[in-house]
Amino acid sequence: MTALGSGTDEMRSRHHLYVLLLLTAAYTVSQIDRSMINILMEPIKLDLGLSDTQLGLLTGLAFALFYSILGVPVAYLADRTNRVLIAALGVALWAVMMLCTGFVSGFTLLLLVRVGAGAGEAGVFPAGYSLIGDHFTAQRRVRAFSVFMTGVGLSIALGFILAGWANQAFGWRKAFIIAAVPGALLAILAALTLREPRRRRGASTPLLPRLSLTRVLVILGRNASFRNIVLAVMLANVGAMGVSQWAGVFYTRAHHLSSEQLGLWLGVVAGGSAALGTLVGGFAADRWFRGNSGNQLRLAAGLTATQVPFVLLILYVPNAVASLLLLIPLYVGFFAYNGPVLAITQDLVDARMRAVAVAVTAMVLNLMGTGLGPLVVGALSDLFTPYLGIGGLKLAMLITALSALASGWMFVRASRTVTGDLEHPQGAEPRTLTEAAEPTA
Repeated sequence: MTALGSGTDEMRSRHHLYVLLLLTAAYTVSQIDRSMINILMEPIKLDLGLSDTQLGLLTGLAFALFYSILGVPVAYLADRTNRVLIAALGVALWAVMMLCTGFVSGFTLLLLVRVGAGAGEAGVFPAGYSLIGDHFTAQRRVRAFSVFMTGVGLSIALGFILAGWANQAFGWRKAFIIAAVPGALLAILAALTLREPRRRRGASTPLLPRLSLTRVLVILGRNASFRNIVLAVMLANVGAMGVSQWAGVFYTRAHHLSSEQLGLWLGVVAGGSAALGTLVGGFAADRWFRGNSGNQLRLAAGLTATQVPFVLLILYVPNAVASLLLLIPLYVGFFAYNGPVLAITQDLVDARMRAVAVAVTAMVLNLMGTGLGPLVVGALSDLFTPYLGIGGLKLAMLITALSALASGWMFVRASRTVTGDLEHPQGAEPRTLTEAAEPTA
C-alpha cells in the first residue's frame, strides 16, 4: 500500500506540474502582444498616421478597459463553473484578435481588436490563478505562483524578439499574424488535456454555500490588507507600464535603434530580467520570509520605491548600451514581489472567491495602472515635446514613474494589518470548511 500510495502521489505531482507549466505557457502567450506593440508603435504610427496620445490609448486604456470590465464577471464564473473551458476560450479569442490585427486599416479598427485582445486575456489569468490554487497547498503556492508569473517576463522576451524580427523581415502586420499560431495551439491543448478539479472531488468533501458576487465584493472591500495591496499594485503599474510600454519609442527616438536591435536587446534584457526577478523573488521570499507575510510586503515596498532612481538613470544616461543594461535591476526589482503578493492575496480570501479576488486586483491595476500609465505618458509627451524635443518624452516617463513611491507606502500600510487579516479573514466560512477543499500536492 505504501508503494502504491507513493506512486499515486508521484503521478499527482507530475500532473500538477504539467498543469502549472501549461497554464504558464497560456498566460505567457496571451500577453506577448503587450510587448510586441511596444516595439511596433513607431511603424504603426507612421503607417496609420497616429498621435502619441492615440498610441498611449492603444497600448494602455483600450486594452485595459474591456479587460477590467469583463474580468470580474468572468472570474465569478470561474469560481462557479469550468475554469479550464474559460481559460481555453480566452486564449482562443486572443489568437483570433491577433489574426485580425494584421488586417486593420485605421485607428478605430485597431482600437477594437485591442479591446478584443483584452477580453481574451481576461479569461486566462483569473481562471489559471484559481486552478493553481486548487492544485497546490498553501505551503507551495508562493513558488507555484512565482512560476506562473514568469509568464509576464517570458511574454516580454518573446514579444520583443518576435516583433523585432518579424517587423524587419515581413512588416508589423505579419508579426501579429505569426503570434496567433501558438495561441490557437495552446487553446486546443488546454481544452483537450486539462480537467476541472472540482469534478473529481469525492463525496466526503464538504460543499460550501455559494456566495453572490455582491457578497464577495463586500467581503473583499472590508479587508484592509487586500485594499492596500490592490492600491499598491495599481500605483506600481502606473509607473511600470508607463515606462515599459514607451521603452521601444524612447530607444528609437533617443538612441536611433532599429526594431530588430530593439527586439533583441529588450527581449533578452527586459524579458529575461523580469522572468529572473519573478523566480528569485518568489523563491527568496519562500525561503527567508515563509510564514511572515508582513516582511514579504515590506520587501515589496522597498523593491517598488527603489525603481525611481533606476528610471532616472535609464532616461538620462547618454550611452544606449548602459541605459539598456540598467533595465536589468529595474525589471528584476519590479517583478520580484509578484509571487509573494499573489500568494498573500489568495490566502486572504475564502476558496470560493479566489478568482474574483485576483480579478478585482487585475481590474484596478489594469484600468488605472496599465490603462492610465501609457496614456499619461503619451499625453504629457504631446504636451512637452514641442518645447523640449526628445526631452519631452523623457520628462513624461519620469513623472509617471514617481507613482512607485506611493506604491511603496501602500505596501507598508498593508504589512501592518496582514497578519491579523490572515488569522481572522472577514466574512469567510470557518477555517475547517475552507481547508477541507485544500489540495494535497
